[in-house]
Amino acid sequence: NFYADSNALRGAIPTEVGGFDSSGMYRLEVQGNALSGAIPTELGAHSNVDRVALESNSLGGVVPTEVGLLTDMAELRLQLNSALAGTLPTELGMSSKLALISVAHTTVEWPMPTELGSAALS
Repeated sequence: NFYADSNALRGAIPTEVGGFDSSGMYRLEVQGNALSGAIPTELGAHSNVDRVALESNSLGGVVPTEVGLLTDMAELRLQLNSALAGTLPTELGMSSKLALISVAHTTVEWPMPTELGSAALS
């Protein structure tokens, strides 16, 4: 697990986030900082991550396809990143555990991909 909530972190999320031992990483929670730039594609290297909480930062760009490879993910919290745009990757539908996706206060486009099924969207 990696928790760094509300720690005034600045800059981009390091691409090394993909280099953590994936057998021990279950959650990435860095909400409430001043992180900027794109969500690194390397995050998708951790198939056993169950919660990604990146809300309340200054992240931008599109949600990378590789985030959809997190097949154990139950929660994806991206709200309050006003520069996030585009559409959510259809690959998110590969996770049968995905119960919550939050993209409020972003510019992510609607409608959401039908592949997301019954995930709660906000």
